Amino acid sequence: MIFKENSAPIILMFLGVLLGIGLYNFDTFQLNAINIGAFFLTVSCVNQGSVTSKINDRTIKFFRKLNVLIGILMIIAALLASGFKYYDLIESLINKVDTNALLLIGIAITLWSFKTSDIYNANALMKEKKKAEVNHRKYLKETEEKLNYQKEKLEYQEKNRCLKEHNNELVKYLEEATKTVEKLQEELEKRKNNGE
Repeated sequence: MIFKENSAPIILMFLGVLLGIGLYNFDTFQLNAINIGAFFLTVSCVNQGSVTSKINDRTIKFFRKLNVLIGILMIIAALLASGFKYYDLIESLINKVDTNALLLIGIAITLWSFKTSDIYNANALMKEKKKAEVNHRKYLKETEEKLNYQKEKLEYQEKNRCLKEHNNELVKYLEEATKTVEKLQEELEKRKNNGE
């Protein structure tokens, strides 16, 4: 689409300045058409911050662009419609619209969307904070489990070292006992051979 939704505030400011300095005398139809266009441009500025669904996000972007397009077409109609074949019909339809009420509704919708967005953002921050707390608790628990595992591993290694030392001592005693038994057997063999 040619018109982007962020062009609406610029167009509204330009129209406000143009109307304020009074370089051009607008008739009632033109003012009403400009106000209707301004309504659509104002509604196109609805804040998107509280939209969570991608489908809703695309839908709102589409309506924002559509509102900008309608707003610009209404402003163009205000400036160029006087030579149009159905000018009288368009003029009677547009002049029946209470544009002041329409603009107030547009401003209210826009402000409401910002308030809703603030509430959504506050709730999102709370959810993020709770999620961070849960993650922190999970991290602490995992760290504690790792520390306990390391402690048990060190205790096991210490016990294993003690058992190895004890085992080495038993091997030494066994070797000494074996040597003693061998000496005794040799002594017995000698005594047998000597006839004792």
